[in-house]
Amino acid sequence: MPPRYPTLWAVVPVKEIARSKQRLSGALFQDERERLVRAMLRDVLGALRASSGLADVLVITRDAEVGALAKECGAQVLAERGADDLNAALRQAAAHLVEAGAPGLLVVPADVPAVTAAELSALAEEHGAGRAITLVADRRGVGTNALAATPPDLCPFLFGEESFERHLQAARSAGIEPKVMDARGLRYDVDVENDLDAIAMQSPGPETSDLLRRFGRVVAPARQNELAPSEERW
Repeated sequence: MPPRYPTLWAVVPVKEIARSKQRLSGALFQDERERLVRAMLRDVLGALRASSGLADVLVITRDAEVGALAKECGAQVLAERGADDLNAALRQAAAHLVEAGAPGLLVVPADVPAVTAAELSALAEEHGAGRAITLVADRRGVGTNALAATPPDLCPFLFGEESFERHLQAARSAGIEPKVMDARGLRYDVDVENDLDAIAMQSPGPETSDLLRRFGRVVAPARQNELAPSEERW
């Protein structure tokens, strides 16, 4: 069971839609990339909002359209300030949560549309309510596709090339042996063309699945028996 009173705030950093997923330019036109970004964000926010293990969801962005979409999906929005840098944005979000009295945070990328509410609840349960750091690697084992920290500013944010090992070492430098989870839906993100077929085989959320089919990709059937605790059938 997740903590009775959820302690983790999900934080989803999102850059401007028009500047997103440039590495897919050889596979998708600009308008297709923008549609994909919106679809993946909706699916990620849907899974986060459906998870019983999270206290709330915060999207940090400097894009007004992203902010409006996030609010439509039931998330709170924090206007990104300062340098256009992912780790700086996460430091801002962590400081905001500390000031608000939030016990912990869970960083989730906006491009992991195969993540499920059940996986998120399991991560929250494994992380617990005490001082801890929990990490999920990407499918290649080099990047970081989720980072939970209690308190929110316990671990420095080191996202970028080969960030997983750097986050492991940073946690240990903070006196914490990090928990490492293997959550299938969180391991698959979308950066390059090969990732489109890889994510299609992971049964992404409905918005992404529908769009990938429109793009001519073969999408695996929806995953069964992975319902969030609140959705279990008795």
